[in-house]
Amino acid sequence: MYYKSGQLRTKNIFTEPLIIKFSKEYKWTERKWFWEFIVVTSIILVSAIVLIIRKIEKRKSYEKQKTLQQMMLLKHQALNAILSPHFIFNSLTGIQNYILNNETEKASDYLSKFSRLIRMIIEKASLPTISLQDEIKRLQYYLELEKERFEDKFDYEIKMSEKINLEQTFIPNMIIQPYLENAILHGILQKKEKGYLLLKFDLLKNNFLEIIIEDDGIGIIKGEERKSKHHKSLATQTIAEILNINTQLYQKHQSVEIIDKSTIDPNSTGTIVKILIQL
Repeated sequence: MYYKSGQLRTKNIFTEPLIIKFSKEYKWTERKWFWEFIVVTSIILVSAIVLIIRKIEKRKSYEKQKTLQQMMLLKHQALNAILSPHFIFNSLTGIQNYILNNETEKASDYLSKFSRLIRMIIEKASLPTISLQDEIKRLQYYLELEKERFEDKFDYEIKMSEKINLEQTFIPNMIIQPYLENAILHGILQKKEKGYLLLKFDLLKNNFLEIIIEDDGIGIIKGEERKSKHHKSLATQTIAEILNINTQLYQKHQSVEIIDKSTIDPNSTGTIVKILIQL
């Protein structure tokens, strides 16, 4: 406070402002560079995962396509075996013999069954599966033709479980007839006595269909011994491969087992074929 010219004057005196600086130490997880690193790394990882998945899917697609091509080849081989020139020639020869012997009624009946069988085989050839209803019809035509051609050399029986819905139950196409052919040609016809052939369908637990083809012929062991060294059984190769590939494609179990009855009972002869299909 001071005086001038008789007046009292005052002067404001201010101190210098006090500046306080605070410094916060950030955690490394709170720093900007950390999150930038996380984002970039995530993008790289996601991109790598997408590329790997695409590569795996592409490889699976290629393998599936290759498997399907193999399946088509096997089915073509199976179809060729079913429609073998040997079977067609013998069937036509049988019809011719009936005509030459003036047995027109037998010739007409045989020709009717033969044409229906060929028609069903050709119509269903491109289908991967067939209903049991259609398959049984086709097999009946085949068995009737063979029974007549071999002059009643064998009797056959088809047994079906009442639990099976014939119209709604589908099985792989062209897998039964080759086994029936093997049973007749390489089993029953190789013995002197009249033979018996059983075709049985049963529905097991866990939705498994069991197909049994049983004959009382000479058996698979003796049958193999009598076959030509160059003979390859369709039943033990092509059909087994088809079922194996079906298992891989559709993730449902399909298998075949062939048993010589003498290995179960030394006094018994014949062969049992068990086909197991998961529906």
